[in-house]
Amino acid sequence: MKRTFTIGQMSKLNNISVKTLRYYDDIGLFVPYEVDPQTGYRYYSIEQFKKLDMITFLKNMGVPLREIKRKVEHSTVDEFMEVLAEYKQKNEDLIEDLTRMNRLLHQKISELESSKDHRIRNQTNTEFFPERSIIEVRGHFGKLDDVEEVLRELKKQVSAKSPIMVGTVGMVVEQADVFKTDAVDYSAVFITVDEKQEESHDKRKILEEGFYATTYVKAQESRNPAVYQNILENITNAGWQTDGPFLVRTIVESFISHKEEEHIREIQMKVKQ
Repeated sequence: MKRTFTIGQMSKLNNISVKTLRYYDDIGLFVPYEVDPQTGYRYYSIEQFKKLDMITFLKNMGVPLREIKRKVEHSTVDEFMEVLAEYKQKNEDLIEDLTRMNRLLHQKISELESSKDHRIRNQTNTEFFPERSIIEVRGHFGKLDDVEEVLRELKKQVSAKSPIMVGTVGMVVEQADVFKTDAVDYSAVFITVDEKQEESHDKRKILEEGFYATTYVKAQESRNPAVYQNILENITNAGWQTDGPFLVRTIVESFISHKEEEHIREIQMKVKQ
């Protein structure tokens, strides 16, 4: 007599819920070896363990149950290899996406930690940055509403893999403009994107690798021309030469902190010796 197992025993031995086993039976994916006609109790044989293991394996890889059902019923070695290859690629794409998001999270945490260090506020330090990809929209932006309008349009144009979030958005201030007005305006709005994303976008450009003078300032001071003039003076005193416009990024805003004194922006400028 073939050894059989109740659905409860099958659940415990294979670490899978009774509810899931019943569902698999209902859709014809994994049916019991026999069902008692009087009690309706399901019984499984030990020979079915391998099939359940394969179903679980494919499900964990992301293969839909309907596809699993089709493959376990009618499949050749070549067809099965095709399924494995397809979902191998999907998992590799997912790993790439998660790696990119993890990199963004690490960067954001590091920026927030730096923003809390009051010792570096209004100090100009030189940091090396690798090449960065951005999508830039040129114009004249004097109000936050102008910037947000551009960002909404950009959001429609870029993929979900290039998130528009605090820290990925920046504004450009031209060096000459900080000596002209009482409050600086922005000559461009940009978002940073992954180097492998948005390669065909017509507004995509590269921020060259190199040394950038970097300063953290309170958000309410970020349009004060004196702040930028002070940065230029610090660059000169350190023996560097300017090599581009100011790049302004919001690091902490009201969405992150309700304390206005914690609202911080970072100002960068490429420099050379």
